[in-house]
Amino acid sequence: MPEFWEIAVEAPIQEALTYAASENIEPEAGGQGYNIQRGLFVNVPLGKRTVKGLVLRKSSFPPIEFEAKKILSVLPDFNLLPEPFLQWIEWLSHYY
Repeated sequence: MPEFWEIAVEAPIQEALTYAASENIEPEAGGQGYNIQRGLFVNVPLGKRTVKGLVLRKSSFPPIEFEAKKILSVLPDFNLLPEPFLQWIEWLSHYY
């Protein structure tokens, strides 16, 4: 069964979107696979296009009202964001 993750996408959407991930996602340029974790940058489908997204957290529940699309790939050129920075980003998103 896939895991479900909440991802902030590069689009004018205020809420994180839920995507499915298998255990080992391939990086964009090939090479060693990744386990999805908080702070990774990924490519995800959004409508008819592909956008970048930031993995925020594991979803507590699988989506019921829709079938979650799959995370396409991990962006290997971006480092994993450290936890204090992620907490600051989340604080900013609630403050503004």
